[in-house]
Amino acid sequence: MQRQLEASLRINKYQKIMELHEGNDAGFYSLVRKQRDPANTTTSSLTFNDISLNNDNLIRDAWMDYFQDLASPMDSENFDKEHFSLVENDIKHLTKSFTENKIENISPVTEVEMKSILASMKNNKSADEENIAAEHLKYGGPIMITVMTFL
Repeated sequence: MQRQLEASLRINKYQKIMELHEGNDAGFYSLVRKQRDPANTTTSSLTFNDISLNNDNLIRDAWMDYFQDLASPMDSENFDKEHFSLVENDIKHLTKSFTENKIENISPVTEVEMKSILASMKNNKSADEENIAAEHLKYGGPIMITVMTFL
């Protein structure tokens, strides 16, 4: 159903372009530019959890819920509990080793290194559970670099 609606909208756009081509050059080229614009990727409807969403706010909220669920830890029968137990055990041993032995041969990160690390982070990736995206850190300026270096 959603594909049919999208196909129908696309056909209507093409028909409009062809009609304008016959007598209105400015309107024709305006529609062609809009059609070719890479930002012109809006979805008019989306089905999520068996609910049909047909306006921008509902679609945005559905994506927000989806990514929030994706970032939330949950119990699953398909989850490898043995691997999870091994990872938890490794974390405990590493934490104990670092706190008890007070390992001193790990040099602190410099501001130059932090600036390089932040610059290498990829943009347009989903935020973490605190809603912090790479762009927040990358474009936080010199103060962000100083704070991240201190941490």
